Amino acid sequence: MHFEVTNNNFVCEFAINPTGSSQYLVINNEFLNAHSAVYTKDTGKKHNQFIHSNRVSNTNYGLTAGGQNNGIYLQNCFDNITNYNLALSDYSSIYSEQGDPEIPAANCFDQQVTSIVTGQNSEIFNYYVYESEDTLSCYFPNTPGNFTIARSGDPNPESSCGNDLYVHLDPRFRKCVIPESIREKLNMQTQLNLEINRIKNDTSISLHLKNILLAKYYKCLYLLVPSIARQYLTMPDSTTKLIAYLLEQEEETTK
Repeated sequence: MHFEVTNNNFVCEFAINPTGSSQYLVINNEFLNAHSAVYTKDTGKKHNQFIHSNRVSNTNYGLTAGGQNNGIYLQNCFDNITNYNLALSDYSSIYSEQGDPEIPAANCFDQQVTSIVTGQNSEIFNYYVYESEDTLSCYFPNTPGNFTIARSGDPNPESSCGNDLYVHLDPRFRKCVIPESIREKLNMQTQLNLEINRIKNDTSISLHLKNILLAKYYKCLYLLVPSIARQYLTMPDSTTKLIAYLLEQEEETTK
């Protein structure tokens, strides 16, 4: 089986599951709210298998390999992962070189969970990181496993994960991390409103995905606006500033 999966938005429990001898390229896709993004099972070691420049978000299990595979995982980005970013099951394999001495693998892991899980008797592989990479950066696996950290001479290539679905919004705001300063909070509100309008008018986004994204960002605004109002109350001339802010919100809702 030979296939290519490019520039898709997956919002489903199980997205891509190649099984049996396969040659494939999975590149520039968005995986959102999945139980598992990509699970490869015994796809064999005879063919090229690339999982490249995808974004995996709000997912229980990121990218998983079970059995004998030849997958190469490069420049994928992960955020808000529940269990692990990349994993090999017991007695499993992927390609022995993830990256090479010139170009690093450059996967940006969610460091809140294990970067790479390697099951019992999984085959060892080399995982390449830039020779000057900070061990605390998202590009450096945060725990040891059945792999060897090797060094690449070149820095991480400039690349975009996924298909640009998220690039319009600051990652902090996308995750609803509310900043401390009133200036940044107001900036966050502006950016969220702009992103909401963009999503509403983007005909390339499916209705199902639109509803998920809009619900997420409206929920964030529901938390953000009271936080701004409370902060105005701590300022000199607080009543005047708060009334002006609330009137501005009322104008926005009537547009």
